Amino acid sequence: MLGWFSLMLDSSHWSARQRAEARVQFALYKSALRPLIRDADLYHVTRRPDGVHWDGIEYHSARLGRGVLYAFRGSAPDQPTHRFRLLGLTPGSRYALRFQDGAAANRVLSSEALMQQGVAVTLKWPFSSELVFFERISSRDTRPELTTPTPSM
Repeated sequence: MLGWFSLMLDSSHWSARQRAEARVQFALYKSALRPLIRDADLYHVTRRPDGVHWDGIEYHSARLGRGVLYAFRGSAPDQPTHRFRLLGLTPGSRYALRFQDGAAANRVLSSEALMQQGVAVTLKWPFSSELVFFERISSRDTRPELTTPTPSM
């Protein structure tokens, strides 16, 4: 297993497709994640990771009014969906949610719904993940578009 892992770290062995995907992921980190993480509070929104059950980490900046949920599915084959209750949101506010990899349709939910019922993430495969960006919006706005940049190559 260590041989495979060391090959993944050595990008000289990557295919053109892997290099292209890496460029997209680096652009996402630089444009959307790094600026947010720098100013955000960190919340662990699940139990400690064990590799079997779901794991969730939330970064949220009250000052910026936005955040991101890192959702990781563990190895359990009977747990395709998990609800993550977000923390630190502004009560009485509405938030637009954008699922980076399309695990669900983008939507608008209240802070109360996100903090009490949570946001459901469904992933078909064990050991897969999703980023859920969320941003506070005007109470009259119902569109789930975000100002968080979406990277391009």
